[in-house]
Amino acid sequence: MAHEHHNDAPTPADPGRPRHVEGVEATELVYHQGLHGAVEGYLATPEDREHLSGIVIVHEWWGLNDNIRAIAEQLASEGYAVLAVDLYNGSSAQTPAEAKVLMESASANQPALTANMASAVNFLREELELTSIATLGWCFGGGLA
Repeated sequence: MAHEHHNDAPTPADPGRPRHVEGVEATELVYHQGLHGAVEGYLATPEDREHLSGIVIVHEWWGLNDNIRAIAEQLASEGYAVLAVDLYNGSSAQTPAEAKVLMESASANQPALTANMASAVNFLREELELTSIATLGWCFGGGLA
């Protein structure tokens, strides 16, 4: 099977659902001060914010893109406060070659990745006063989650 798919190039998943899910509030916001300044993530919460648990979601090697934002909104529609982190400081990839460069660059500084993730958890704890927080990631982000 590996031989059959040797020349295949990965492509980002189609979120398969519209953005801006009903009953969900979503916004870009600063949650971390990194080496290159403020880092924005994507926060999605249900309109009813009582008794929430949190989820920090970590993008795949493409970066924080519309697919990840749509997943954040879908999870928020299920009753979670979701913060999608940005480990690429505002960049995202359109091709596998770009994704590889971004992932390798980010992976070269594990302390910065750890600080970014810790800031996301701390943001949910302090700003939304959440005590139950999980992580969820895909591909590159799955290894960090």
